[in-house]
Amino acid sequence: MSNCWTDHILNGLLDDLVNTLTSKGVDVVPVVACGYQRMLPQGLEPDPNRTLYLKRASIHTRLLVRHWKSQVKCWQIENEPNWWSEHEAGGWRSGLSWIQEHGFRQELLGTLNEAVHTEDPNATTIVNLEADAKTLEPGAYSSYCDILGLDFYPNYKSAHPIDTRVLKFGDEVAKALGKPVMVSETGYPSGLSVLGYSPVRQSEYVEGSTRQA
Repeated sequence: MSNCWTDHILNGLLDDLVNTLTSKGVDVVPVVACGYQRMLPQGLEPDPNRTLYLKRASIHTRLLVRHWKSQVKCWQIENEPNWWSEHEAGGWRSGLSWIQEHGFRQELLGTLNEAVHTEDPNATTIVNLEADAKTLEPGAYSSYCDILGLDFYPNYKSAHPIDTRVLKFGDEVAKALGKPVMVSETGYPSGLSVLGYSPVRQSEYVEGSTRQA
């Protein structure tokens, strides 16, 4: 649901999905205003008009929360803000605003957090961080959310040994910040087999990480 930057969302294209999941007791956590280039409306990006971008992001978020607040109570705002420069280098984002921020990161996260809570004071916001990164700095983001999310992919550089110990880091962050922490993303590749990856090892990671969490 991270590519919901269109008016079509309010025309019911995803209502069936949300209704089906929530009716079965599955909580939905939409990602709002993710700035990946492939997810943005044509012509919208933070360069050169950040003010317009922030305004559109706020309106978009408020409309989504207003539409689904009876069913959705937890919203992730943006995606991995501590990893924006790497996203831009990889071609996922476009523009200097993701690299030379000059306060843009704080403005955007603050705008999105406020937008969610304005529409639904009882909602919960998440900011998720790339937790394998050395530039984590969770304290810099904790004021813009109710829950801090951490993304772990410890075996993406090496297939073996399977490493679920990193999830213990979530405990350390929660205690240090005095804020709830959740594992927003985690995973293990099922291939390439030539590099030692396999569906069997992937299932071992899924089981082990679940137990660890």
